[in-house]
Amino acid sequence: MSTKSTKAAKASKSASTPVPAATLAGGDNPAGFKPKKSVALSGVVAGNTAICTVGRSGNDLNYRGYDILDLADSSEFEEIAHLLIHGKLPTQAELTAYKQKLKRYRGLPANLQTVLESLPAHSHPMDVMRTAVSVLGCTLPEKDDHNIADARDIADRLMASLGSALLYWYHFSHNGRIIDVQTDDDSIGGHFLHLLHGEKPSKEWVRAMHTSLILYAEHEFNASTFTGRVVAGTGSDMFSAITGAIGALRGPKHGGANEVAFEVQKRYDTPDEAEADIRKRVENKEVIIGFGHPVYTISDPRNVVIKRVAKKTVPGRRHNQNVRYRRKTGDRDDGHQKDVSEPGLVFCRVISHDGRSHFHVYATVRHRPYRGLVCPYH
Repeated sequence: MSTKSTKAAKASKSASTPVPAATLAGGDNPAGFKPKKSVALSGVVAGNTAICTVGRSGNDLNYRGYDILDLADSSEFEEIAHLLIHGKLPTQAELTAYKQKLKRYRGLPANLQTVLESLPAHSHPMDVMRTAVSVLGCTLPEKDDHNIADARDIADRLMASLGSALLYWYHFSHNGRIIDVQTDDDSIGGHFLHLLHGEKPSKEWVRAMHTSLILYAEHEFNASTFTGRVVAGTGSDMFSAITGAIGALRGPKHGGANEVAFEVQKRYDTPDEAEADIRKRVENKEVIIGFGHPVYTISDPRNVVIKRVAKKTVPGRRHNQNVRYRRKTGDRDDGHQKDVSEPGLVFCRVISHDGRSHFHVYATVRHRPYRGLVCPYH
């Protein structure tokens, strides 16, 4: 097991400075007391995990000891889901049985369908999934003893059904159409694409989804995982923990950053326009969403893989050229290249048409912490 710490600046020595009650209560402050900002969790050990390790060499990512680069191009996502949730890579027989189980879990209870039909079209997709998890928690609640087997089963159900929930809402709210969420696709990625586009996806696109979902399936102690641990640590149920994790993932400083980066990308019509604007923003010391990563000090190992996928699945797209120019523009003066997320954005845009829906499928496959991981008292 490897001990992990939160990644932030050093904690301020003023963290223990007492704050007058009047200040805390919002009352008068005749002494003019000004509390100092403190990142009090900096350097504090958040917990132990063997599930995922990030950035030990500056640009590595491992799932239970397996290098992501050894998994992404050749494995099926369901194999990696089994590795992360159930602790080991499955045999062929176990993989077949696991896929059958996930297919059974794709269906949506009638009361959840009713709730999804009541949500407006302008709802944020992350809010839709957060709501779906809450409804499932009421309809199919976790057992009171919070056993690990039940928690893993809930993780499998959420992973299999949240894509169904998201696209059921999408088609109903935008087109007034009720869809059948059951398909004969044997993979989560293929099922998602089938529901999104209304037709069976090509093998090339299913392979692209396997790779993409594997790359973003897990990422150690990020904000949403930490949130899920906090909720579960109170003795609460799995559904509450996942609801909280999705809420954290929605934020623009976490998972929502991809959506913001995509909006940045849409500003530009030509590579020259992109380069000029980004250089200006760099000179003004502005934060440019999509450049840089708080963990990887060299580069994000996922980018080299998803870039290959983007080039293969969307050849000749204008945005591909813009991405390459912006990657060069993001280089620092000292010669070190800043990490960028744009290759994944190109893939997401084309796969979903609008560049919005697909970002949120990652929430369906990442935040599934079972009790042994998230609950401190186990």
